[in-house]
Amino acid sequence: MNKKIVLIIGIIVMAMVAVVCFGFSLGVFNSTTDVDTVFIKGTIQGDAIKADDIGPKELNDWIVGYYDITNNIGYSFSMADTLNFTVNGYAISNDFEKIGTKKYNGNEWTIYAFNSNNKNTKSIENKALVSDVMDYMCVCSGKNGDYLIMIGEYDNETNESKTNLNFDSPMFTDYVAPLLNSIVLKDPKNPIEEYKTLNLTKSDYDIAIDYANQYGWSGLF
Repeated sequence: MNKKIVLIIGIIVMAMVAVVCFGFSLGVFNSTTDVDTVFIKGTIQGDAIKADDIGPKELNDWIVGYYDITNNIGYSFSMADTLNFTVNGYAISNDFEKIGTKKYNGNEWTIYAFNSNNKNTKSIENKALVSDVMDYMCVCSGKNGDYLIMIGEYDNETNESKTNLNFDSPMFTDYVAPLLNSIVLKDPKNPIEEYKTLNLTKSDYDIAIDYANQYGWSGLF
């Protein structure tokens, strides 16, 4: 693997972490929380607060985070013209596996779960490490781009690994499924391009895509 590809991969990994790493500030709590962005609308089960912005407005419009401090759950919502690179890269580099495809509210979602055999939960104090505690990754293709919802639970009492991350887990039935059932895809006409969310130039993005096409996604990460 040449130095150019190594550098590009490093930038991509850092950018994917940014997708699910947010700073949080105190807010107003409700029994449920409505999410309404330029690309998606839905309802979180719990008292969630919106995460602080993570970069320029162009990026903040397409990557939005929430944190339910009562139930210790972090949420990340994002959209781009395609999220093929982000999803494959995040799944491989963070040991996610596809557990199935389900339809909610008319939208077909491909759902991945973290391999709990390798997962160590983090303390609630480590709010900056949301990427380390994401449990489910839900992906849907709309008319004009791809949608990604990531949901993860903190454990502030033990360091035991979570197990049974499937469609029957309390996390999925109590939080993931109700959220997906509420989701409305807005399908804006000109979503952000994926290479911008990965902090890459179009040229470097194309190089990385070409490498993945030649050697597979596992060859990149």
